[in-house]
Order: sequence, then structure tokens, then C-alpha cells
Amino acid sequence: MPNYPYPTLGTNINRDYRNLFNDNLKRIEYDIKNVQSYGEGFQAQVDKLINENPQPSEVVDLRVSLKGLVYPTARAYITSLEQRIEELENTINEMVNNE
Repeated sequence: MPNYPYPTLGTNINRDYRNLFNDNLKRIEYDIKNVQSYGEGFQAQVDKLINENPQPSEVVDLRVSLKGLVYPTARAYITSLEQRIEELENTINEMVNNE
């Protein structure tokens, strides 16, 4: 259950203000973590729906890498490729800049 709306801090800057401010930060952190976990659960449900429905063979083939690694979705595979390409670009740029 979200903690929003958060308690009002007021204008007096004293120990009570500091404690309430810190408590509010903890409440905000808790709410953010809940939203993130909700998003992860939602993505898992979407992936499950995708995998349970018949897919064209081209899409199914796209989930398997050249090394035989099977990804849950084509998007997961493409994302991993993009991340690897970005890592390689950064490595090449570092090598070029260090010469």
C-alpha cells in the first residue's frame, strides 16, 4: 500500500523536522520499490502471454542466439545485442582515445 500523501514538514527546522524528513524519504523509497516490483511483475505477465500464444516461426527463431542461448522474448534478445554493441563501441572509443 503506498504511503502517499506524505506528512507535511512545516517550516520549523529542528529535530522533529529532520526526523519527519527522514521518515518521508523512507516512505518514498518504499513506494518507489513497490512501483518497480509491480513493473517487473507486469513485464513477466506480458512475456508469459507472448510465449503462450502461437508465434510465427521467424519470431520464435529470433529468440535463439547463434550460440544456442534461448531468450524469453525476441525483445530480450535484441536488447542484449544492443547492450553488447554499446559495450564494444565504448571499448573501441576508449582504445582510440588512449592512443
